[in-house]
Amino acid sequence: MPIEKITSRTTPRQPRLSPLEPLGPDHRSYLAAAVADIVPDWTVDLHAEGRADATITIMPEDGDDDLGPTLFVHCDGDTFHLDQLHGDAFSNLGAFGALSDVAHVLRGRLGCLRLLLMPVSRTLH
Repeated sequence: MPIEKITSRTTPRQPRLSPLEPLGPDHRSYLAAAVADIVPDWTVDLHAEGRADATITIMPEDGDDDLGPTLFVHCDGDTFHLDQLHGDAFSNLGAFGALSDVAHVLRGRLGCLRLLLMPVSRTLH
């Protein structure tokens, strides 16, 4: 699947998710738009070997662990799960009833990460 960069500052309408509906391109687009202004160089990909096993992966360019963790969104029935892989450590970041809640947590975590990774000014006054 080709990588699609979302540059819009507006968040698209949240796709519906019923217990029978797997993650799809609309979900990926929604999360990509939610994080685009915070981490514009990161990729947001949909991986679906089977319709029920779909996962959205959010990761730094080239999967560079120094730039941040790889984040995974998948669903189990009507619950979204957010997981993180950083180095060799895998952790569950939470379970959510709405995709907008996942987007909110992603924006918060990535915003903090962005602040931590900002270069320090070397200018002496």
